[in-house]
Amino acid sequence: MLRIVKAGLPAPHGCILAYPSLYVDAMSYSPSYFISFDDPMLPTSLLKLVAVAYVGEEFNNQEDPFTGPMLASDELLQKMPPIRIVCGNDDPLYDDNWRLVHKLR
Repeated sequence: MLRIVKAGLPAPHGCILAYPSLYVDAMSYSPSYFISFDDPMLPTSLLKLVAVAYVGEEFNNQEDPFTGPMLASDELLQKMPPIRIVCGNDDPLYDDNWRLVHKLR
């Protein structure tokens, strides 16, 4: 979506993010992230493994802001269509969802 908006192409009228990963960083932690330490379905080790598999071990998220909307400029986010975020209270990425809501406002 960020690349579409940056390219000036017609964007969808809206966007639904269901349990999104908004800030890909294997070394980043937040209070909600600690919920998953003993989660049998989605443990912290799996979250880290997925992040590293997606962006690589030596990834610098400042070099590629298109890996997640938390890294996008405010100017680019202002051009986004309306966004609806769906997440649960016990989602390990819950805090990142709220950070994006505040950034979008």
